Amino acid sequence: MRGEAFAGKGRLCVMRVVLALLIGVLGSNTSRAFEWHFEVVDGTWGVSYSSLALDRENRPHISYFVAGTRDLKYAWRGDAGWIVETVDTEGDVGSYGSLALDEAGYPHISYHDGDNSDLKYANKDSSGWHIEVAVSDGWVGEFTSIALTDAGTPCISCTRLNAGHGLEYAYRSESGWRHETIDSLENFCPYTSLALDDEGRAHLSYMAVTNSTELRYAVRSESGWVVTTVDSTGLPGHHSSLALDRLGFPHISHFSPSGSRVELASRDSSGWHTETAGYGQAYDTYSSLCLDADDRPYIGYYRDRACVLMLSFKDESGWHTETVDDGGSYLSLALDDAGAPRLSYMGAGGLRYAYAEPVGVPEWARRDGTLVFRVCPNPARSTISVQCHSDGGLHGAGGCAYLKVFDCLGRLVAAPLNDMRLDGTGASRWDLTTCRGDRVQSGVYFLILQDDAGQSAALERLVVLE
Repeated sequence: MRGEAFAGKGRLCVMRVVLALLIGVLGSNTSRAFEWHFEVVDGTWGVSYSSLALDRENRPHISYFVAGTRDLKYAWRGDAGWIVETVDTEGDVGSYGSLALDEAGYPHISYHDGDNSDLKYANKDSSGWHIEVAVSDGWVGEFTSIALTDAGTPCISCTRLNAGHGLEYAYRSESGWRHETIDSLENFCPYTSLALDDEGRAHLSYMAVTNSTELRYAVRSESGWVVTTVDSTGLPGHHSSLALDRLGFPHISHFSPSGSRVELASRDSSGWHTETAGYGQAYDTYSSLCLDADDRPYIGYYRDRACVLMLSFKDESGWHTETVDDGGSYLSLALDDAGAPRLSYMGAGGLRYAYAEPVGVPEWARRDGTLVFRVCPNPARSTISVQCHSDGGLHGAGGCAYLKVFDCLGRLVAAPLNDMRLDGTGASRWDLTTCRGDRVQSGVYFLILQDDAGQSAALERLVVLE
């Protein structure tokens, strides 16, 4: 909803503005929280296995496979548009790709060599692309997932289909590539997802195929790998995606065909907890999980029979789900610095990219004929300047105004500015700190301004970056 829940255009008290804002932004579990924008990255037929990462400037980078030519490609968006590069053309290469960016913004890609059944790795620096074989003994390299240490060292998980099957973990050392087989009890272990914690320890989620399927989680300790079965009910584990929260606890999205459920398994100090985030269809549902700055989960997934891309996310009021676009297979999700979702996927016209902005406040709510104010800079990383004036000569013109800051749930975050001049001659500043003196988290906030008569209000949205 883009403001349909708002009624009338008269003067609004602060509480009415907050209430209307909550209805318009959060709404019910089926309302739209985001305004989506779409771009075609590569119109080539048969693209798949997209993997999305954002650099420090929130520019998108995508690795992907082109089925027609069996090549690995990489695209990134510059100031003039999308730039597409061919990375590897040596045979049937590029499926099951996974992308990570280093501190300098250079790409690192793990992927499968279908001709030689190898795990390959490509990275780019100032001199160009460099390609090497990471693991070559046996049938390895499908369902890859890559993560980089703080020093930029690549670590990769993938599936092994011989010598006991199982799950493979590879990393590059000073002497070259080393690898370990983690779960080799004659299990087929697809859908791997890898994350590194603050201490550089590897955490993995994956599906183990035994007589049925299980969602498993493995963590690498000083004494070796510790493997835990997270869920074994209802054929779980399809398309697992792992993220670590700020305390280092794992969260895993996955699809369970029993009940067609997209589920989130989360661990805390008391153990594992599972909840349903949405509903997919059949087996090719895919899923991609991210946590925002407050550890709130966002899950992108695909309803394959309906051929639609879905997004589910959770806040204090529960789970919310919305349809993003037609298509949506081979998807990958990332969150920008403001916590807004971005997705790469296969859709109409080839490889597509979707980015979202929170649904805003109607224009009349920002400017109701009484107060108008300007926030600069917006988005902001540090102190902002706030300036206001009364544009209609109504009560309060030339007087004072009062500012309050609310988050998207309507909670008061700060009340930093009092006695602001309404004639536009002065500006006040807010240093992005809360009422308790802490810096606010990155995300979207709403600034509500009221005149000294307490009858007029204006509203502006502010995006706070890390």
